[in-house]
Amino acid sequence: PGLGMVETYDVSVSANDTVFENKDFYVDSTGKINIVNPTIGIKKQHAQGLNARVYPNPYLNNTNIAFEITKASQVQIEVINLLSKRVAMLENKTLSAGKHLYPFSAKALGEAPGVYFVKLKVNEQMQTFRMVEME
Repeated sequence: PGLGMVETYDVSVSANDTVFENKDFYVDSTGKINIVNPTIGIKKQHAQGLNARVYPNPYLNNTNIAFEITKASQVQIEVINLLSKRVAMLENKTLSAGKHLYPFSAKALGEAPGVYFVKLKVNEQMQTFRMVEME
C-alpha cells in the first residue's frame, strides 16, 4: 500500500526552444513543462501494480497493448474510435498476475487508419491511452 513510484526526467528546454514544437508537452513563459497528453507511449507505474503502455505509437500495421499486474485481477480492454464507437473488446475476464500483451490493428478489423483510444480497466482502476494508426 501507499503511493506508487514517482518518475522524474531531467530535460533541458526553454520557452524559446523550437525542437519540441507540436509534441505532447510545451514549455510556458516561466519555463514550466506542461504535459498535454501524458499517455502516449509513456510507461507508467501505479500504486496498485499496473504497469501499462502502448507501443509502437504511432504505428503502421499493428501495435501492442502491454501491461503487468501483480495479482489476479478483473481486466477489461476496449478500443474505441473518435466517435466513441467500440471497435474491439480485446479482453473481459479475470487474468492471473504477470505480464500480458495484446496486439491490435484497426486495419485488420476493417477500420480506417486514424486515432483510437484504449480503455484498460483493472479491477476499479482505469487508464485510457491514445494510439494512432498511420496510413
